[in-house]
Amino acid sequence: MNRRYVIIDVETTGNAPKKGDQIIQIGAAVVQNDEVIETYASNVRPESEIPLFIQELTGITEEDVADAPLFQEIAPDVLQLLDGACFVAHNAAFDLRFLNQELEAAGYTSFQGPVIDTVECARILFPTAEGYRLNMLAENIAIDHDRPHQADSDAYVTAELWIEMRKKMYQLPLVTLQQLEKLLAGFESDLEPLVSDLIRKKLTGWRQNDDKAYDIYRQLALKKTDTSVVEHEEQVDFHAAHFFGDQSSLAANVSSFEYRPAQVDMAERVYQSFQTNEHLLIEAGTGTGKTLGYLYPSAVHAKESKEPVVIATETITLQEQMMYQDLPLLQSAFPVPVKSALLKGRNHYLCLQKLEQKLTFPLEHSAEDILALAQIVIWLTETDYGDVEELNLPGGPGRFWDEVKSEPGSCSGPECPWFFRCFYQRARERAKKADLIVTNHALLLTDLTEEHQVLPAYAYAVIDEAHHLEESASRFFGRDIDYQAFKRWLHRLEPEQADGFASAVFEALRQDGAVDQDWLKNRQKGAEKLDQEWNELFRLLHDFCMKKSTRKHSDIGRRSVPFDASNEPLHVWQPIQELVHRLDLHVREETEAYEKAVAAAVKQHRLYTHVSNLVKDLMELQKTLHALILEKEPDHISWMEAESRGAKNAVALFERPVEVADLLADTFFRKKESVVLTSATMTAKDSFHYIEKQLGLSDFDPDCLKLPSPFAYEEQTRLYVPVDMPGIKDVEEAEFIERTAEFIHLAAEAVNGRMLVLFTSFDMLKKTYDILKVYAEEGPYVPVGQGVTSGSRAKLLKTFKQHERGILLGTSTFWEGVDLPGEYVTGLLIVRLPFSPPNDPVMEARAAEIKAAGGHPFRELSLPQAILRFRQGFGRLIRRADDFGVVFVLDHRITTARYGRDFLRSLSNVSVKAATTDEVLHDAEDFLHKHRQS
Repeated sequence: MNRRYVIIDVETTGNAPKKGDQIIQIGAAVVQNDEVIETYASNVRPESEIPLFIQELTGITEEDVADAPLFQEIAPDVLQLLDGACFVAHNAAFDLRFLNQELEAAGYTSFQGPVIDTVECARILFPTAEGYRLNMLAENIAIDHDRPHQADSDAYVTAELWIEMRKKMYQLPLVTLQQLEKLLAGFESDLEPLVSDLIRKKLTGWRQNDDKAYDIYRQLALKKTDTSVVEHEEQVDFHAAHFFGDQSSLAANVSSFEYRPAQVDMAERVYQSFQTNEHLLIEAGTGTGKTLGYLYPSAVHAKESKEPVVIATETITLQEQMMYQDLPLLQSAFPVPVKSALLKGRNHYLCLQKLEQKLTFPLEHSAEDILALAQIVIWLTETDYGDVEELNLPGGPGRFWDEVKSEPGSCSGPECPWFFRCFYQRARERAKKADLIVTNHALLLTDLTEEHQVLPAYAYAVIDEAHHLEESASRFFGRDIDYQAFKRWLHRLEPEQADGFASAVFEALRQDGAVDQDWLKNRQKGAEKLDQEWNELFRLLHDFCMKKSTRKHSDIGRRSVPFDASNEPLHVWQPIQELVHRLDLHVREETEAYEKAVAAAVKQHRLYTHVSNLVKDLMELQKTLHALILEKEPDHISWMEAESRGAKNAVALFERPVEVADLLADTFFRKKESVVLTSATMTAKDSFHYIEKQLGLSDFDPDCLKLPSPFAYEEQTRLYVPVDMPGIKDVEEAEFIERTAEFIHLAAEAVNGRMLVLFTSFDMLKKTYDILKVYAEEGPYVPVGQGVTSGSRAKLLKTFKQHERGILLGTSTFWEGVDLPGEYVTGLLIVRLPFSPPNDPVMEARAAEIKAAGGHPFRELSLPQAILRFRQGFGRLIRRADDFGVVFVLDHRITTARYGRDFLRSLSNVSVKAATTDEVLHDAEDFLHKHRQS
C-alpha cells in the first residue's frame, strides 16, 4: 500500500508516435503514503514543428520549446523517477507509448514495470460519473484543474485523483474487495498488489468497523437503507397564493424565485379539478413553472384524501429532474413531509440473483463485461435504487444489462433469497407508502391491462408531457419485433457462445444426469436450425420490403411498407408463411427439450430457473412473430421497415392501433376520478379540440386552461423567412439541399454563436451535413450531425456545447426535450414545416378513416399535428427569461400558404419578417448584436 507511484502526463505533437509525433512537454508527480512528495516538469524540444491546433490546444508554442532540452537530455531524470515505481497516467497507454518510444530512441530500455490507468480505475470506482475526462473527474471530486492540457498541471491533478481513488478503495468492505479481486485479470491496470494487500489487512481487522455501514449478504455488500416511515397526520390547507408568494418559504429557499401569477392559476385549477373529480387539460407555456404548479396541489390533495397521486412523464430526464430538483424544492416549503417515490419499468432495476449468478460461475467474460461487473460491485455499496440510469456502463445499457436486469420471469417471489433486498420490490414498497408516485407513460399504461397491477391503486393522476401520451399508447397497444430481438435470445441459448452461460447450464444438467451427449448435440443442431430459418425469413421479408416500396420513411431513412397478411399475393406471401410455421415447430421442439431436461434434474440449480425464463421469452417472441405475419388484428395497421443499404435481413415489423382514443377512454379516463394533462404544447389553432379527440377525452367534457409563457417573445426573438429560398417542390432535391447548406453557412456567420438546425428528413440532414463539412474547412464553425457524428443524443449535445460556433443538425428527437438555455443556442433554423411523411403507415390509416367518415384529413389530422411539432421545435430557443435568439424558417409556406398563418398564430407575440436572404441575415445580425451589448 505504501509503494511509490509516479504519475506522468505528456503533451505531444500528435497522437501517432510511429509516424514521428514526439513529446513537447512532460510533467510528473510522485505519490507515496497518499501524498505528493515530489513534482517534475520540463518542456521538450521536438525535431519537427508543433502543429497549430496543438499550440492552440496546449498553449505550448514554438518559442516555448526553442531552448528546451531534447528528450535524450532529460531521459536520465525520468528514469530515476520511475526506478522501482508504478507508472500511473490518465489514459496510460497513450502516455506510456510516447514515453517508451522516446526512451528507446535515446538508447534506453523501455519501462517494463507495473502500470495503472486512472481512466480505467475511475470507471470502476466512480461507476455513476457522467464522464471520465480528467477535467470532469476533477470537478466531481472538487480538485482544482485550472490549466488543462499542461503536462505539469495534468500530472498533479491526476495524482490527486489517484490519491482519492486509493482512499475510496480503503473504505470498500472486505467482500467487495474480494469480488473485485476475482475480476482483476480482466483489467489493463496492475491493481492486484493493492487490492490483495487491502484484503490481507481487512482480514487482520484493519478498518473492520467500516464494513458495519453496509448490508453484507451472500458475499455482496449493499448500501444500508432506512425503510422506516414516519407518519405525519397534520392537516394541510391549500393556499397557492401564499405558497408561491413573495414572502413564502419557497421564496426564502430559492434566491432566483419570482412570483408568477400563471403558476398560482395552474395550482388552483389542478386542486379544483381534484376536488370536483373532473379531467383537466392545461397548456403551460415555457417559464410558467408548471412542475411545481401541479406538484403542490397534488401533495395537498394526497395529504387530505390519504390517497396517492400518480405523476406520469414521458422522458427519464423530467422524472430525474422532478425527483432530485423539484420535489426537494417543494419539500423545503411544504409544512409536513411529502413521501415521494419513483417507480420505473422493471427492466430499469438490477436483479441481484442474476448478478450473483454471473459472479459465482467462472464463465468467460469479455473485457467490457468484466468492467461492468466491477462497476456494479462498487455501485451496490452506493445505490439506494439499483436503477440503471445511475450507471455509466461501458457501451451503455445494452446486451450486458439485458443479462442482469430484473424481469417478470426472472423473479421467483419470496422464494428468491434476494427478494427482501430486491431493488424492484423496494421501489414498489416505496410507491405503496408514497403520497406522490412519479412514473412514466409506459408504466402507467402497462398498469391498465396487467393482471397484477404494478402501481398502487389510485384515482388521481397528473400526466406531464401529455402531447406524447397518444404515441405512448399507440406503442403500448401495438407490438413489434425485429431481426436482432430473436438473435439476442438465441445467442444466450446457443451452446458455443463466448459468454459461457449455455455451457454452464449444459454441464450442470449433464452432471445432474438430466441429459446425455446426444441431447447436447441435438441442442447444437437445434440452435443452428433456428438460426438458419430466422435468417432466411428475414431475408425474404427484406426482399418483400424492397420490391414493394420505392419510398423512404423521411425521418429515419428506411423503407416503410404496410402489409396485410390476408391480402398479400399468395406466391409472394406463402413462402414467408411457411417459414413462420416451420419456426413455430422448431421453437416448440427446442423449448420442450429444455423444459423436459430441467424437469428431469434432481437438484434445484439456480441456473435452471433462468433457463426456464429464457425459454418462455423465446416462446413469447415467436408468438409475436406469428401474430404479426399470420394474423390481422381488427382496427390495427401492420407495416415493416428495412434499411435499403443495410444488412439483407435487417427488418423490423410493427403493428399499431389506428386510433387509441376509445382504448384510452375505456381503460383509463373512465376509471379515474380526475386526470390532469399538461404540456407546453397542447393547442393547435388556439384550441384543445385536436388533443381532446386524439386522447379520447371528447365525451368527458374536460376543463381546459391555457397559460401563456411569461417570456417577452416580442423582445427576445425574431422569426425570419427568406423569400428567395426555393420550395422543395420547385427545384430538384439536390439543388434544394445545396441552397439549404449555403443558407446555414451564411446564417452561421450572422448568428456568430451556436445554431440548432431541425430537419424532418434524415436523408436530407446527412446530405446537408456533407456539404457543410466542406464549407466548415473555410469557416470557424463545427457541424455536428445526428446519425452522422457518432454517439447518443447526450453525447452529441455535449460535443455541440464544447464549440462556441457549433452547428447541431437534428431530426425527430431534437425537436423537443433538448434544453439549451442561454448562449448554448442563439440561432434556430427550421428547414421544413414538420408535417408527418405522407407514407407514414399509421398516419395513412388514420387519414383514410377520417376521409371515410366524411372528414378532412389535412385539417383534422396533419395540420394540427404539424403545428404542435412546430411549436415544440420553436420552444428549443427561448428557455429562460434572459435568453434571446433568432429563428429562420426556410419553408416559405409559412407565409404564402393559407394554413401558414395557423403556424404563426400558434406562437406568442413573435415578430416575423419575410425578406431576401441578405435582408434577413443583416437584420438578424443587428438584433443579436444589440442584445449582446445590452
